[in-house]
Amino acid sequence: LLNAMTDRALRKYVFATPYVEASDWRETLRNHARSMRKTFMGNPILCDLILIRSALSPRAARLGVQEIEKAIAGLVEAGLSPEEAFDTYSAVSVHVRGSVVLHRLQEKNQATENGARTIEGAMVIDPEIAPLLAQMTAKGHHIGAPDDNNFDYGLDCILDHATQLIEKRSKSSGRQNKSTSPRPRKSAKSR
Repeated sequence: LLNAMTDRALRKYVFATPYVEASDWRETLRNHARSMRKTFMGNPILCDLILIRSALSPRAARLGVQEIEKAIAGLVEAGLSPEEAFDTYSAVSVHVRGSVVLHRLQEKNQATENGARTIEGAMVIDPEIAPLLAQMTAKGHHIGAPDDNNFDYGLDCILDHATQLIEKRSKSSGRQNKSTSPRPRKSAKSR
């Protein structure tokens, strides 16, 4: 029954998740990550079935593999090596899933009788002892919270790193092309 529920939910999820396109890989991967996060956060049952219980049928697992392959292929086409593309997609996936599971666990803890607090909620931040923490939390920043600000910051770090890898690869292949391309011949007039 769990597998059937998961398969049904996944069919809806796969069609709602945008693909990673090589021509605009950064923005499409960002949209893909945000869409996955929004889908799982908006559907606690889907989160519990897929991210916490891993209740995937063989068919659903195969479909997932196909979608991940498309995303990685788009990143390779954008200029990452297969290993870099795999690692980048994996980092985004772990970031999304970690954020969603932390959010879900926080919801479940708050629903209990004792209404368990977050890590930050349990800390007493004294401006005399921790002035930087006090300053940033006063501005609305949260330590270790699966909120939008922390999610976007982590996602930007992953995307920035991938951008650096693509730029580095592009520069090194440009140098290779210059060193391996034949030199232009001098014409008879210039001799």
